[in-house]
Amino acid sequence: MEDSPTICRCGCGETPSPGSEWPPGGHDHRAVHQRIARIGSTVEFCDWFDQQELPPVPSSSDQPTER
Repeated sequence: MEDSPTICRCGCGETPSPGSEWPPGGHDHRAVHQRIARIGSTVEFCDWFDQQELPPVPSSSDQPTER
């Protein structure tokens, strides 16, 4: 099977360097903000996200402590 190059998920068309998920220069932030804009404002995105049924993220108080 041949590895196909990964295209940046912000839509810029660049190919990340081998071993990296994003080209340098904030493309990850650009991709996140583009997705927020598809929902509306940041507040609207947070409201939408909070309504999704996702598994809870363990808090630090759920983790066993070392003694």
